[in-house]
Amino acid sequence: MPFRIGDHLADFSLRAVLAALGRGGSDPTFRADAAEVAAELARMRADPRPLTRPLVILSGYHTPAQVAWWLRQRLATLTSGNPADILTVSYPAQTTIEGAAEQSLAAISKRWGRGVVERPEGLDVVGISMGGLVARFAALAPEARSIAGRPTEPSSGRLPIARLFTFATPHQGSHRAARIAPDAAARDMKPDSAFLAALNAHPRAYPLVCYSQRGDAVVLPQAAAPPGLRPLVADGSRLMSHFTTAHNPWFLVDLARRLRGEAPLLDGPIG
Repeated sequence: MPFRIGDHLADFSLRAVLAALGRGGSDPTFRADAAEVAAELARMRADPRPLTRPLVILSGYHTPAQVAWWLRQRLATLTSGNPADILTVSYPAQTTIEGAAEQSLAAISKRWGRGVVERPEGLDVVGISMGGLVARFAALAPEARSIAGRPTEPSSGRLPIARLFTFATPHQGSHRAARIAPDAAARDMKPDSAFLAALNAHPRAYPLVCYSQRGDAVVLPQAAAPPGLRPLVADGSRLMSHFTTAHNPWFLVDLARRLRGEAPLLDGPIG
């Protein structure tokens, strides 16, 4: 097998985070200790399994492509073993959620053909921070995307989500955006924004699993899931907990098992 430096760096970073966190958290759903999680990581790496459906990772607010790329590498080592199976979309220059959604739909159509955005079986989607809102917005029917009374120029397609998994997504707003909101995307992530009120009022036709960490000063855990849905919450890192949520090994093992068609590691609400 060829030496793939990205896979080995991703594996090393997982081990480092696992050692730093020690245990998954005080949430009662976290029954696996660090040794069990390490064993699961090793088992999945040694036994690649194909993805149950195409997988897309949508990046966060003004984040570079490397953020989604690292998550792709980690998930690839735990599922099919092939990073090319996973599409990542980043939009660091986009200043609106609408623009990020349109860019995501265009990238998905380019990768798999126009028909993929209408496929009845849908796609699995992972949203990192704002990426979860981008996914939910792109999943709306084109005529529903003039959300909160704002005119848009929607594409003719929509994102057919089979399952959505979000890491530290401000489904009920960002604590940081309430104080600092330099553009339209940030203003839409304020806790009291008309955008979030309209998005959360719209029914979803797909299951949603939300992951969050304690110590996240950007998106508080109680805001990391839509109203009526409780996120899976783990102990976070001492610094920059928002940005390490997608690195949490408990979350990655849980997500990878779901993507492989296996029973999840963590028990918790799915909305």
